This record gives sequence, structure tokens and C-alpha cells, in this order.
Amino acid sequence: MDNKITKQRLKSLLSYDLAKIIIIIVAAILLWSLLFTMLGDAPSAGQKLQVYSYGVTLLNNEIDDLLTGSSSDYQSYEIAEATYYEFTESYATAQQFAAWSGAGEMDVIFASDVREITEDEDGNETEGDSIFTRYALNFYDYQTLAENALEYAGTHGCPSDGSVEEGKIKACFEKRKARSNSYRYGLVSVEQERDRIEKVRQNAQKLAFLLDSHPEAFVSVGEEGEERLVGFDVSKLDEWNRLLVPNTEDDGNEGICAVLAVFSNKRTDEDLFYESLAFFIRVVENYSTLLSGYAA
Repeated sequence: MDNKITKQRLKSLLSYDLAKIIIIIVAAILLWSLLFTMLGDAPSAGQKLQVYSYGVTLLNNEIDDLLTGSSSDYQSYEIAEATYYEFTESYATAQQFAAWSGAGEMDVIFASDVREITEDEDGNETEGDSIFTRYALNFYDYQTLAENALEYAGTHGCPSDGSVEEGKIKACFEKRKARSNSYRYGLVSVEQERDRIEKVRQNAQKLAFLLDSHPEAFVSVGEEGEERLVGFDVSKLDEWNRLLVPNTEDDGNEGICAVLAVFSNKRTDEDLFYESLAFFIRVVENYSTLLSGYAA
């Protein structure tokens, strides 16, 4: 049998089966793409920095810069994806918010703290809930966050005295790599891990400084004696109006009544807890002078 490929036979094949060949090539590409997506090393929930606003609006150019632009250098090598989502007030939004927060898919939120005051027939006033207070149980107490971050940094080689324990950093990092099946850690150096731990320590110390020197900037919830500092008053930022769209008050003046809160999600990997703290500190540094007195 003559199976020799000739120019004429090739021309005939292309004439009659070109469409089939194109379809097979396209199908192969789509199948490969699907397999790569399904089997690829997708970032975990902790490797996604997810910022939200609820009842307030952030200026797109500023939040984009914080998440993916020149101001995003606070993020460690752990962050593979950074996104922003804006919630508007509605019943459907409340359901969606509850589902997402319950699933641990939220990291940081700018939430409205407008509290409606009602008055009964005797003239007694009652303060209602705001979006912030409604979900306050989901948020990290800032004092606890500072303490936990400082303790984490210390146990991983960067104690609060400012020293760096290279051996401990390397040992902890090797343990992380051993228990992870992600190829990403094979691309990370010990130097990058040391920088990450040092940033956790520094951010914890900056938060502790804010709590000590500017307690008025934090918003508490809970009964007397059981208060939790779970909010940061955005109006205390000198340049908050560069970041958020202001509200127009009854007197015509522009203001803002919102808080910045960090979700207390329990990630499966504690090493990913403190990226939210890094975002919080960068916001304070970019839009205020509150940390001007901080000395490492």
C-alpha cells in the first residue's frame, strides 16, 4: 500500500478536513486550559487579600493603588491576589455578607457607623445599631491583634527586642515548606521569609503605638468592663477624604462616619493571619500622620 505523504494528498486533506483539524486543535487547547485550572496551584483563601466596604464608598484610584499599585509593597510574598468589593445596603447584601464572612472569605472592611437615634413618646432616646456594630462579633480586637502578631513574630525568629534569630527563621520556614504541597515555596528564599516576619513584628509594634498614643481613634463595643476595640475611626485619618467619598451632613458640611475593621477569620494557616494588619498599617501611614511619632 502506498502511504507516502505527497503534496497532493496533503492538499486534499486540508481541503476536505480543515474544519475538523481546527476544531480538534481548539478543543485540545480548551481541555489543556481546563486541566491546568483545575489541577493548578490556586491560591488559598489566606493568600488572597480581600478588602470590602459596606455602606461607604472608596475612591477607585486609591483602593486600586493600595491593592495592586505602587502602595501595595506592604504585601508579603504570600499574597497572590488582592481584590476589593463594595456592598450596598439591602436584604440580599446582608445575606451575602453573612455567608461570605462565615466562610472566612473576608479580611478587612470599611463599614458605616451611622447609628440611628430613636425617641419614644416620653422623650427617651435609644441608639440603634450601625452596619459596624451589627457585625462587630466578626472583627478582631485590635489590642489582641497587636499582642498575637508580636508573639507570632517572636516565636518565628523576630522577638520584640529587635533582634533577628536567623536559625529559628530558617527552621520555621523549612517546617512550613514541608507541610505545604504548594510549589510556590520552592521559589521563596529564606531572606524573603525573614522580611515577612520582620514586617509582622514592625506592624504589631506600630499598632501597639497607635493604641497607646491615640486611643481616641479606636471604637469599642460591648458592655462596660468587657469592651472590645474592634474598630478604627476613619475620621481620625488626616486625609480620609482622599480615600473615601464623604457624606453630606444635614448642615451641608461633608464628613464621614465609618470604621476600618479587621476580620478575625481563623485561617487554617496562622502564618497568613497578619496580612490584614499590614493593610491597616499602610492605610494609617498613607492617609494620616498618626504614626509620625513612632520609633522602631
